[in-house]
Amino acid sequence: MTNTANKTDSVVTIIGLHHAGIPVNNLERSVEFYTQILGMELKGVNRSETTQGHFTGANLPKELDNRNVQGEADYQEYAGWHKQARGSEPPTNFARMRAGNMDVVLFERPDPAEGDTLIGNGIFHQSFHVSNNDFERLLQMKASGDARIRIHTGPVLRWPHGRALYIWDSEGNYLELETEEDLPVKYGIDR
Repeated sequence: MTNTANKTDSVVTIIGLHHAGIPVNNLERSVEFYTQILGMELKGVNRSETTQGHFTGANLPKELDNRNVQGEADYQEYAGWHKQARGSEPPTNFARMRAGNMDVVLFERPDPAEGDTLIGNGIFHQSFHVSNNDFERLLQMKASGDARIRIHTGPVLRWPHGRALYIWDSEGNYLELETEEDLPVKYGIDR
């Protein structure tokens, strides 16, 4: 693929990542995994019988309740389509997590996925930084056969910036845990 566009030709310029979303089968189980195993902070859980808040803004002050006409129209269109396709609108259940300086949102799937996502999604994954100490702890867990984390492969060298392990979360999602290291210095190889 050739990139012929540059920043001045783009329609918009992304200035950062607001949050990353991960689909999960069981919200409680996944929150436990992401907090107890991966050390993320739980910021809050949302449970709603509909997706209306997504379209119209769930936390609007009363003064703005009637000002989101387009959001309400979008919600009605989505709800109608979903009810026609599925028979009902699924609830909206998600947990907002904090990972370092970014948010990760665990979205409960309307229909649980079967098996590990590596099969259905190929190598699609989210990648998270971990400290060098935690990476070494993961390697020890892998060597001892510790069952708290299902490690698929690694350590893999990610030249020149570090090493990675690939794991599955409690929901079968494929994740990368990567550490930052100066590999040329570590292995005595000139850049």
